[in-house]
Amino acid sequence: MNLKKESLSSAPLSILLVDDNQFNRDLMKIVFENLKHLVFTAKNGLEALELLSVEKVDYILLDMQMPVMDGAETILRIRHCEENSLDVYAMGDEYQELMEKIHLKNSGKHTLVIAISGHEDDVKEHDLEGKLDGYISKPFQPTEILALMNKLSKGCSF
Repeated sequence: MNLKKESLSSAPLSILLVDDNQFNRDLMKIVFENLKHLVFTAKNGLEALELLSVEKVDYILLDMQMPVMDGAETILRIRHCEENSLDVYAMGDEYQELMEKIHLKNSGKHTLVIAISGHEDDVKEHDLEGKLDGYISKPFQPTEILALMNKLSKGCSF
């Protein structure tokens, strides 16, 4: 596997890996750290949102099927905060305070999000095609993710 060929920009990126599978998180963390990127990990969507409320992230690799908060709910919450439409969650949401923090930190920004799933229907079923920047099917090779991230960093969509 030629990771250098597919490596991203020379400037370090901050990458959030969200997957309930420890092995997947560990593997991708090693790959990205070896390429000198800053890596955060979360085992579900709620942990990812908590990290987004305090950290700047360039890319999110988001598993779609997780306990606590799945990838579909996570991406919808992220995009609502970025798009200045916090009002959707403003009244009575159990994560209201967390959503407000993310909104203040990320309003008007667009974080690149790549969905990772063994089931392509996860994206179609939740009507997420306009919310995601990319999709990778499991099982995957690290070079596939790096190639897609490289493509996205050049402004191309999937």
